[in-house]
Amino acid sequence: MTPFEAKVRAIMGELTNDEGKPLELYPEWGVPLFSRVGSVLVMGGEGSAKSVHGALKGVCAAIVDAGRSKLYWIIGADFKDARREFNLVYGWLEQLGLVASKSISASEDQQCSVTTRMGQLFMTVSAYDPSNIAREEPDGIIGCEVARWSQEAFHRAMNRLIRRTEAWGFFSGSYETSLGWLPDIFKIAQGPNELGLRSFSVPTWANRVKFPGGRQDPAILRAEALLSPAKFQERFGGLPAPSHA
Repeated sequence: MTPFEAKVRAIMGELTNDEGKPLELYPEWGVPLFSRVGSVLVMGGEGSAKSVHGALKGVCAAIVDAGRSKLYWIIGADFKDARREFNLVYGWLEQLGLVASKSISASEDQQCSVTTRMGQLFMTVSAYDPSNIAREEPDGIIGCEVARWSQEAFHRAMNRLIRRTEAWGFFSGSYETSLGWLPDIFKIAQGPNELGLRSFSVPTWANRVKFPGGRQDPAILRAEALLSPAKFQERFGGLPAPSHA
């Protein structure tokens, strides 16, 4: 176990989920969550707890990097897409007693931010206009529902990180289609590449809170019965499949 993994597990022991239960980490999420080099792209099945793990990455990185990192972006296709991860980050920082100040709009389509007691800033960013992803160079980026981003928005986010050797990105989403730029980048990132990006697939049944039966959970089996094998793989397995499936 690396020092970062040990720290993450210790932090998780102090946090609870939406139902007030202790957070649990399942094996499928371990490697992308504990990665400390470059950026990761995690394509998950529907309901695989992508938001939970993206927010957890941000909170843990902020604590581990206390005194060094100052800025974290939570990027969505719009502000609403970024709100779930932001709410989790804010809620967990509150649980840990680390919130110094906050700016939270009642409307989900407005920007929100929270500053930690260590002087770090988390803020939501809308990728609706990719030019918003510019100028500053954050220490970390939580990318939300990247399948709804444009390719330019993704490239701009990656470019914000490449000049910072210790910066990280945790990008996640579920396939809307298996054609286009995102499946291509996923495949490239399966091996060595110039982007400094690693890609992972996490299936829906990795979320044992919602699907306690795992791969054989009744809800998963019902979904499998309704879909073709390729479409089931795409929507629930987190793997690209032919678009005509």
